[in-house]
Amino acid sequence: MKCILFMLIAFTFACGSSSEKSGGGGTGGTGAGGGTGGADAGIDAGATFPDCKGDWPAQWVTKEQEVVAAVNAARAKGGVCNGVTFPPVPTLTTDSILTQVARCFLRDQDNAGSNALVGSTADVALRDQALALNYAGQLLGYAGDIVVASADEVVAGMLGNANQCPVIFDPKATTGAMGYLADPNGDVPQRWAGFVAVGPGVVLPTWVASPGPGRKVEYAGVNLAGADFGTVVPGVYNQDYTYPTPDEIDYFVAKGMNAFRFPFLWERMQRTLNGDLDAAELNRLTSIVSHATGAGAMALLDPHNYARRGGAIIGSDTVPDAAFADFWSKLANVFKSDQHVVFGLMNEPHDLGVGGTARWLTSANTAISAIRAASATNLILVPGDHWTGAWSWTQTFDGTSNAAVMTGVVDSANHFAFEVHQYLDADSSGSGTDCVSSKIGVDRVTAFTTWARGAGVRAFLGEFGSPATNTCFYAVDNLLGYVSDNADVWLGWTCWAAGPWWGDYSLSVEPVNGTDTPQMAVLERYLTPP
Repeated sequence: MKCILFMLIAFTFACGSSSEKSGGGGTGGTGAGGGTGGADAGIDAGATFPDCKGDWPAQWVTKEQEVVAAVNAARAKGGVCNGVTFPPVPTLTTDSILTQVARCFLRDQDNAGSNALVGSTADVALRDQALALNYAGQLLGYAGDIVVASADEVVAGMLGNANQCPVIFDPKATTGAMGYLADPNGDVPQRWAGFVAVGPGVVLPTWVASPGPGRKVEYAGVNLAGADFGTVVPGVYNQDYTYPTPDEIDYFVAKGMNAFRFPFLWERMQRTLNGDLDAAELNRLTSIVSHATGAGAMALLDPHNYARRGGAIIGSDTVPDAAFADFWSKLANVFKSDQHVVFGLMNEPHDLGVGGTARWLTSANTAISAIRAASATNLILVPGDHWTGAWSWTQTFDGTSNAAVMTGVVDSANHFAFEVHQYLDADSSGSGTDCVSSKIGVDRVTAFTTWARGAGVRAFLGEFGSPATNTCFYAVDNLLGYVSDNADVWLGWTCWAAGPWWGDYSLSVEPVNGTDTPQMAVLERYLTPP
């Protein structure tokens, strides 16, 4: 059986943002994904274009052919991506269906920001043709918006992207296509999208559970969500939000987990800036944390606020760094006597604006200083900007990167690690229905791992997860194997997610009526039961 796996080569020069994890009753938002460009930049709602499945303007076709030729020229030479040398590989042949997919995608992006292949407005005929090629039915990323003069500049953009570069040199790739569209009346006059098809030889056999190496990292566990749920804040306990239960902790401990990340909202824990911690809320958190640490597990405190409070960014006049420090000083005073408690400064800072990464560093350092001033010596986990994505850690946004800025963390106890998150679907959001490939997790964390080792810092994979699909079983298996093999860098991991209110959420590992979810079989390979 022939299996073709599609990867979108997205080009990001002008801007870059896409959706990040959301689901269940949580407060997930939108943010940076796996090598994607802006979905809304340059949209011209009044634009009309030729039939993307019919005749395409000759000058546009020439542009497409020039970029395909430039990609093939790069493949013929080989190259270096993320410090890994790729040898020369055979050229790609052009596929007509892939070309139509790319053109229709660009048409819709420019005209309405929509997607011709999914949703209620899907082009069913084109989608069915793509599905016949084992296409997943969703675009793996977004087209970027670029103003460039030559095909060489477009390909240089690909080669400079940590996620796209390995796709170009994939030795399994056999076919590909490029789409080009010009809209002189739009905000961005040129758009590009490219697809590469990985041909025969990559059909995955059915993943079969088997004994694994056990836990090779210090911590292995799960996010127990619920206290971060709800759109009403502070809301009513057990109506708008809830907390995990001792029974859930006991279940996962029996599986061999020894780490639990507890998301909650700052606004619930401290109802007013610089005020006392809410007694009832603190009691709920303290109770579940005590049960976890009493079982010998690590309890990771996670203000799940995206570097915001009430919508205002930490470090702003509305939520000054001093208020963030006050919150952490008070929380540290409560939990400092238990070294099993880990302080996760913040969940997924994102969209902080130009200079936002440096501002977040200042906010983080202020909180760290307050924690140490409270005589707390607990481990601190520090996230980066841009949804703290492992895939994007070394990439440049607004002129800088987490890799360049976050080396400025100051901790008088030198007892911290960087927390990163990594999902395995097309845009690294965790909202997709399948994983890009069996190796996508390894591909997306390798550059970060290399950076961390070179910087002499430790790392913690605070979130990852996947639906229960065959490709995803392989992807998670390979990711956790890689983390285990690089335990000099990785302290451990907590998968996303469990908790009492997830229902049929596709990433949930919460047992259903006492029955394990399919994903648990993969996780258990990297656990050592007590």
